[in-house]
Amino acid sequence: MSLSYLLEGIQSPNREERENAESSLLEHCANNPPQTFIELIDIASEKHNAVNIRQLSLLCLRKLITMHWSAGFPSFIGPPGVGEEGKDIIRSSLLNLLANANNETKITSTVTYCIVQICAVDFPDEWPGLLDYLNDIILNQHSENAIVLLTELVEDVITNEMFFDNAVGRKILDTVLLSLKDQNMQAQTKSKILKLYQFCLSQLDNISIFLSPEQINEWLQQHLQEVNKCISNLLLQYESNDSLEAIELQGELFNTLNKMFGVNQKVLGSKGDFSFGLRMVLAAIECNSDYFVKALTQPNEARIDILNTNCVYAIQYLASIPEELFTAINYRGLTESLIKLCLLSEDHFEICDFNDYVASETGLTSAYTARNEIGQFVSTCDELTFSAISKFALERCLQWTSNDARIQESSLYLFQELCSNEISMNISRYQDFLSLAVMIMDDSSCPTLVKSRAILATPRFIENNTDNIPAVKEVVQQLLIKTVNCTSSSDDDILLSSFVICFTYYSSFAELQTVLDKQTSLILQDSLLIAIESLYQSCEEDSLGLLLEAMHDIVKCWNMYQTLETRERILNLLLRISSSEPSNVRIVLEAVRSIPHLLKDLKSADYTRLCQNCFPSFVDTLSTFLQSHQTYSPMVTLTLEFLSAFVRNPPVERAIPDVVVNYVLAPLVQFIKQCPDENIIETALHALALLACNSDERYWKDSINEICSLAFNNERSLYRIIDVTPIMLLSIRIDKSQQNKFIKPIMEQTIEKLSDHNKVHPVDSFVIILCEILCIDLRGSLDFLFSPEVNMHESIGQYCIFELLKSFEETRSKNMLKELSITLSMIYFENDQRVIELSFQDDSNEERKSFKSYLLKMFSDELIIQLQLEESQEEEEDADEDYEDDYMAQENDDLVLLTGRDMSMTLIDVLTAFFKKLHETNDECLKSMLNSLTKEEVSYISKVLS
Repeated sequence: MSLSYLLEGIQSPNREERENAESSLLEHCANNPPQTFIELIDIASEKHNAVNIRQLSLLCLRKLITMHWSAGFPSFIGPPGVGEEGKDIIRSSLLNLLANANNETKITSTVTYCIVQICAVDFPDEWPGLLDYLNDIILNQHSENAIVLLTELVEDVITNEMFFDNAVGRKILDTVLLSLKDQNMQAQTKSKILKLYQFCLSQLDNISIFLSPEQINEWLQQHLQEVNKCISNLLLQYESNDSLEAIELQGELFNTLNKMFGVNQKVLGSKGDFSFGLRMVLAAIECNSDYFVKALTQPNEARIDILNTNCVYAIQYLASIPEELFTAINYRGLTESLIKLCLLSEDHFEICDFNDYVASETGLTSAYTARNEIGQFVSTCDELTFSAISKFALERCLQWTSNDARIQESSLYLFQELCSNEISMNISRYQDFLSLAVMIMDDSSCPTLVKSRAILATPRFIENNTDNIPAVKEVVQQLLIKTVNCTSSSDDDILLSSFVICFTYYSSFAELQTVLDKQTSLILQDSLLIAIESLYQSCEEDSLGLLLEAMHDIVKCWNMYQTLETRERILNLLLRISSSEPSNVRIVLEAVRSIPHLLKDLKSADYTRLCQNCFPSFVDTLSTFLQSHQTYSPMVTLTLEFLSAFVRNPPVERAIPDVVVNYVLAPLVQFIKQCPDENIIETALHALALLACNSDERYWKDSINEICSLAFNNERSLYRIIDVTPIMLLSIRIDKSQQNKFIKPIMEQTIEKLSDHNKVHPVDSFVIILCEILCIDLRGSLDFLFSPEVNMHESIGQYCIFELLKSFEETRSKNMLKELSITLSMIYFENDQRVIELSFQDDSNEERKSFKSYLLKMFSDELIIQLQLEESQEEEEDADEDYEDDYMAQENDDLVLLTGRDMSMTLIDVLTAFFKKLHETNDECLKSMLNSLTKEEVSYISKVLS
């Protein structure tokens, strides 16, 4: 059976025929690998064969290479292999295919893959002539295929060691330089040479490791000087050439200059001739902006893409030039060029999908154009450039009656991005822009994208000029009302989404709950919810994230005004939106983080009513999952996250209503017992722990013991797979006596986790468990930690005490800091000789300190910090206000609450009690510590002791 026939069979839509052909090909190759390889290459070389068959033959070859070429491949199946003679023939045949410039792109690319595959195990030792061959056909035949292959090798195969060994890198660099000097080499080919050189530059980042100063001076210095000169000459040569190849080359020249900054600085002591570079890049931006406008009218997608790429590199180069060189440039002309490069195409302007629009405005689109790079440039540029471009961009915006709509949108976009700069505009004509924005919003004939851009630019402008605008609160209120009026009667999704985005802008810098009066707040809230409900109907994944972000801001800003009916409306929206994409982590987190604000200040009756809105569906989701014998479900994970958020945030009475506990507890426990997926069980255990934390013990006591038995069951050993520390803590809380059969396994598991030198898992939860066990029975626990059976191979006791100290220094959890303070204080005053004799490295001064000295220094530092924060009134807000900013700290805060300990006292109270007790007992270590402090530090400690 011929290989051509087998290749036809491999493409068959019939599964049996396809599998038989694949098996026959593998068998054919196993019998005679070299002959099979040669036949496959012959098929790929025959022009009369169909392109898909030729490409498939090479793809099969690539796969078979990994099986029969060398033991260096993991899938190598052993002798007989290809043999050295066969390898030489195959290498030569592949290079002949590569050198054929008339081959289709698909064929050339697949040949390249095959050669790179072989080089991964053969180069350079088994294929020493490859590099010389490639360099030769690049220089003599201008082979673009060879350049692409060499680029792949430098990127994926040639390591730093290879690059600098046996002059491999030097040969490649010489080829690059000679190619750039070659007057007969086409611009398109030189573009590929520059892409090769850019990968070489990443290798040159490590020159100091692989090259001596003498070697650097001997050839690399001269090489860089000549390359810089070649780039300058090429920039001059192609300065006003509007061919596609010349534009692409110009872009690669600027990109190469960008990547040469580091090595130029290291070797030549300068990043380059910026005066010349500034002149060239400004000329390029001006020319290319005109080319870009022309390309948009044709339209020519390939030309637009290359112009965009060129201008991205040019703007990046412009951004790197020192500000002092900008003094004499024509900023008006530069601003006009930037506005042109920010233009949208007519098609985009007239037919724009709102999901694409949202992705673009929220930075989630994969496309990156000159418009994006210009936005980045003006939002980070220095003051001189910022002030000048701001002035001319505003002038252009204010010409809106004479501007083409696309020019107006582009001007407003540039101005909006300028407003993202940290430098304040401080312009006297702020009212002119605000009046312009209002006029555009009022103009019913204004194109949607222009109106949307005005809506988005306005909050950015106010944020940038907050300190310069008189009565800024009133201005914000008036403009938000104007935005509502502009969008509320519209059914245009782009306009509605701009309204939603604009609201997230305002809420990011303005405390809208204090800026707006109640009436305006309610109008804005209702308009936003209507817009979100409308947009949801045609939303895609990225747009859903925006809607949820806006809803979070709505409930965070105005929960004090929200009626129960409004909260129900918001909850239903959160559930609908998040359940449409439950596998998207961002959407799940965005939805769940709104729940604490939604439940804030609710009384039990209203809390219960909200639970009744969603808990039945939660229970039904869990039950359906078990009944259908599924192994994983994103909807279940989403359900458990929502459930956790609800039970974490009880009503103002601080306890979850009995009716809610009774409704959800049994289904949740049943789910934990039967769920086959450990990760889902972990999420469910977390929800159960939070439910227990905020409800009466009588409801869940038996369930916790049942779950704990399951966790430590030898058949499942959940505690070795997932985090069951919440259940461990609740078990200890239920029964603190030694009769608790779980105390010993919990202690053993805690010690094992804390003393694991290779741990990659977080240990905060086990630190909390250790604290709790020590607090219950300090003497007995210390005896266990320092017992010979536990310390048989290493000092486990010292390691566990060190984990307590280290956790105190590193954690941001308020409750955990208190828990550690209480536990470490108890250990200190226990005066256990085994602990007193321990010493620890103090990283602040590289000294070893005794346990007592270390603890005193650590406690005094923390107390002083807390007192300073209290003085400056910089205490953090409640954790539920910003828990999304530090999820781990919130988790640890929740875990400590599972102990049932009263956490109402402040950390200052706990530490003050510790130092007062030291003072009362006339502790010598306290005296020594005070002597080591500065006068200011002593004054803080003395303050709490008085």
